[in-house]
Amino acid sequence: MDIGLTYGEILATLGVLGTMATGYVNIRVSISNMKVRMSESEEKIRAMVDAFEKHKEDNKDEFQALVADNKADHQLITQKIDDNHKTVMSVLMELVKK
Repeated sequence: MDIGLTYGEILATLGVLGTMATGYVNIRVSISNMKVRMSESEEKIRAMVDAFEKHKEDNKDEFQALVADNKADHQLITQKIDDNHKTVMSVLMELVKK
């Protein structure tokens, strides 16, 4: 059977086809590896988002507690300032009367 190719051409053709097949397999393996890495990254990102949401809620509760404490402290400080102001004004009024 004669196909019109020399042994060198047949070997070259087989070499090109083998190289193409090897390249195809390498590309498919690379794509599979990237998919695995992407799924691992997605899991890590999902875990980080869950942790962020949990800490966000914890921080919200802590912040509200701090706001309540700060409000009580602010009212106390304001009351002391008002008391001091009244004392100073009464002393000034006494001085003005004299």
